[in-house]
Amino acid sequence: MFALDKLRTAICRCVIACCWTCGVSVYAVSPARPADQGRDYDCSDQIADQKLALANCSALLSSGVLDPHKQADAYRLRGDAYNRLEDDANALADYKRAIELEPGAFYVFNNRCVLFIRIKQFLRALDDCSKAIRISPSDAYALGNRALIHQRLRHTGDAIRDYKEGLLYARGNNELMVIILQNRASLFTELDQFETATADLAGAIKLDPSNALNHVLVGDLYIKQNRFSNALDELNVALKLDSKHIGALCNKSFVYNKLEEFDKAALAANAAIEINGNVSNCYKNRAFANWKLGKVEAALSDLTTALRINPSNAKALTVRAQIEASQGRIKEAITDLNDALRADSTYKEAIAVLTDLKTLQKVQQKSKQ
Repeated sequence: MFALDKLRTAICRCVIACCWTCGVSVYAVSPARPADQGRDYDCSDQIADQKLALANCSALLSSGVLDPHKQADAYRLRGDAYNRLEDDANALADYKRAIELEPGAFYVFNNRCVLFIRIKQFLRALDDCSKAIRISPSDAYALGNRALIHQRLRHTGDAIRDYKEGLLYARGNNELMVIILQNRASLFTELDQFETATADLAGAIKLDPSNALNHVLVGDLYIKQNRFSNALDELNVALKLDSKHIGALCNKSFVYNKLEEFDKAALAANAAIEINGNVSNCYKNRAFANWKLGKVEAALSDLTTALRINPSNAKALTVRAQIEASQGRIKEAITDLNDALRADSTYKEAIAVLTDLKTLQKVQQKSKQ
């Protein structure tokens, strides 16, 4: 799912929306919580320049003029800025201080939960989201995040329950409802429950017709059903709404590969990589296109990059195994496929290729006897 997208405003209290095919995560945030409004000191989660936010918060914290509540708030805000800058050690230290000063600040647990989700420490994320919900059982942001964690951990029933409760408490907050519907649709897509996923995305589109991710996720639905022309139509709608949507471009490259239009696949992947060079699956898609276009060295280079970004990318490992097998490097291919299945034991393409290669290996061994 999506690599971290820089927050539009603040982490504050946030929930994450995901796209399973392209591997990208998008963070959406709530409006400022009531305590943030009318704050009489300049350490705001509305400051776009994160280094300025850090400097302001640090100056305030060293001034000694803040009461314990405001001090906790400043630590939380500085932790959010560190989180957005992916300075995890300092973010965690500041969140810890904020919680020590104000143990009932459920939104700090939720923000720390988001950090743990980003670095894929899902059990720690689950613990923090659960603490936030125990303090504030109706917090839709924490419920939405916990649902996503359960989804990652394959706790399907728990994920569905939390998505349902999150939607109940999110009523009146269209932005949050859209994100929860998007995430629940991605879960139902993974479960091949396409009608239910379609209904959720229809609801999301009704709430926010200009949201490009809605159409990317509808494209996911079609991809999962091998309806690639329909998927391409939806991705083009998404790109009309947002011409630089990384998920739409990355998925478009994937679809063109499936349609065996490899030149177009490479162009779409190039466009995605120019916008964001840190999405593993975009390199994987371009690698597959380059391989099919006879550019083997370029393909292997892209796969090296894809796996540097995400060493557990089962799809990239499988594509590299396919190239290795085409070069007669069967042992190396089998090693990559075993690594792919350690990363994702359910990945059907890796299972199929590995089965074929083991059969081929047995035939070759018999022929040598």
